[in-house]
Amino acid sequence: MHAVALYLRVTAKPGSSTAARAQDRMRKPKGSAQPPAALGRRHELSVRQVAGFACWTVLPRGKAVTRGAVYLHGGAYTSEITTQHWAFVGALADEGVQVEVPLYGLAPQHTSARRIRW
Repeated sequence: MHAVALYLRVTAKPGSSTAARAQDRMRKPKGSAQPPAALGRRHELSVRQVAGFACWTVLPRGKAVTRGAVYLHGGAYTSEITTQHWAFVGALADEGVQVEVPLYGLAPQHTSARRIRW
């Protein structure tokens, strides 16, 4: 944890050291939220729209589904899902888990004030 804390101080903290820097970082374009191609080769993928946002379903290929999970990716509601998150989703699917991955709106474009009507 000390190494992780040091890494974050060096890489992430300068971008969030002040409110203005954090807002500038949040306004920058987000990365791609698409699952990596390798995930699609190993698992069954489908996507649907829920309240205007993409929701991916990841299923094990050639294996029975024994459980289900909803995966809310990290990123503190300011950063998009990353390849590491998708790798974890794939590992869950490898264990027979059907994983639902909603890609929710990120700050600052989306706030908690937006009411989603299901």
